[in-house]
Amino acid sequence: MLTITELGHQGDGIARLDGKPVYVPLVAVGDVVEAEIAHHKDHGRATVLRIITSSPDRSEPFCAYYGMCGGCGLQHLAPQAVARFKTSLVQAALARQGISAELSPIATMARASRRRVDVAIHQRRLGYHQRRSRDVLAVDHCPILHPVLEAQLPHWQAWLNGLPKDVQPQALRITQLDDGMDAVLELPRAPSDVAEMTIGASISQLKELARISLWVKGRDEPHISFAPRRCRVTIGAQTLPVPPGAFLQASAEAQNWLTGYVLDRLPAKGAVLDLFAGIGGYAASLAAPSPSRPGQAVHAAELDMAMVENIRQLAKTLPRLTAEARDLFKSPFRAAELSRFTACVINPPRAGAEAQCRELAKPNGLTHIAMISCNPESFARDAAILITGGWQLNQAQPLDQFIGSHHVEVAALFTRAA
Repeated sequence: MLTITELGHQGDGIARLDGKPVYVPLVAVGDVVEAEIAHHKDHGRATVLRIITSSPDRSEPFCAYYGMCGGCGLQHLAPQAVARFKTSLVQAALARQGISAELSPIATMARASRRRVDVAIHQRRLGYHQRRSRDVLAVDHCPILHPVLEAQLPHWQAWLNGLPKDVQPQALRITQLDDGMDAVLELPRAPSDVAEMTIGASISQLKELARISLWVKGRDEPHISFAPRRCRVTIGAQTLPVPPGAFLQASAEAQNWLTGYVLDRLPAKGAVLDLFAGIGGYAASLAAPSPSRPGQAVHAAELDMAMVENIRQLAKTLPRLTAEARDLFKSPFRAAELSRFTACVINPPRAGAEAQCRELAKPNGLTHIAMISCNPESFARDAAILITGGWQLNQAQPLDQFIGSHHVEVAALFTRAA
C-alpha cells in the first residue's frame, strides 16, 4: 500500500517506501493505492492495481484514450489541483536559484483551444505515442484540440490512406491558421516525381487545407510545398504571413494573452529589441500604432532566415520595424549594442538564453525586460543571472496553455533603473 505525498516535475505521484521514492503515474496527492512495484537501485516505479482511498484532488478524465495515450498525464486531476501543481513547478524552480517571488495567479486557457498538433504515423495510421513508449496509439479524436482542428483528423486519415505506396510518412504537424490548415508531412526520403504529382493532385480532398509542405527527415527546408491558399495568422491586432514550419504558440488564446502581457508591461516610448522573434508577432504588435501606443522602433533578431524574411515583409507596412538573422546562443547582443534600446522582449526556446542574459545583466541602458519562457528551470536560471546584474523581478505569472500535460509557460517582467 502506498500513500501519494507529492507530485514530481512530470506529474507522476511520489510515495516513500523504506526511505526511497516510488514514482506512481496517474495519481493525485492524497491517493492511497495498492500497486505493483519494480525496484531499482535508488527508487521504485509502480503500476496502480487499485485505488484504496481516492484524493479530493481527483477528477474524471475527459478523453477515452487517457491512460494509454502519452500526450496527457494530468487529466485525472481537478482544475484547482492542476493550477497548484503547475504554479509549484515555477515556484520550486525559482527557489532552487535562491529567488523568492510571489507569483500572480496562473492563467489557464480553455480546454479545447489547441491549434497545433504533432501526430505520429505508423502504417498509415494517425496517432500519438503511447505512454512511456514509442508505439503509436491510433486516434480519431482529441478533446484538447480546437474543434475545427479536431474535425480534420478523419479527413487527414482518409487522405493518408490514399497516398502512393512508395510514400511512407512518419509524422504530421497541423496548425490551424486564419486561412485554413497548414501542414508539414515528414518523410524518411524524398518522394519520386510521380509521387509528388499524385500528392499535389490529391490535396483537393482536404477542403480546409491552406498549405502542405513535404519535409524530408534531416533537411533544413521543406522539400516542396503546395499552397492553394495564403497562410496568415492574427496575433493581437496584426495579421502576419506564416512561413512553412513556423513556430506558433499552442493556442491562439495563449498567443494573444502573451502579446497583451508584453504590450501592457513594456513602456510605450523608446526603442525595443525583440530576441528570438519567431515570425514577428511581438515585434509587429509593438511597432504598429494603436489607440493606446504610438508605435515604436523595434529591432527583431531570429536565427531562422525564413522568419527574418517574414518580418522584413511586415516592415514594408511598418517602417519602424527592422530585422536581422542572428544566432543568439553564439552571438548574443553585447552591452554596447543594447544601449540603443529602452526595453527588450525575449522568448527563448526550452534551453533558455543564458549567454544573452549575461549580456543583458551588464550595464546597458535597458530599463524593462519582458521574458516569455516554456521551461521553468531555464527561466529561473536566466532570472537569477539578471537579478545578479541588478534587475528586479517585478512580476511573474504562470500560463497553462498545455491542457492535460505537465508543461507550463511563464511570463515575467524585470525592471532596472537606467
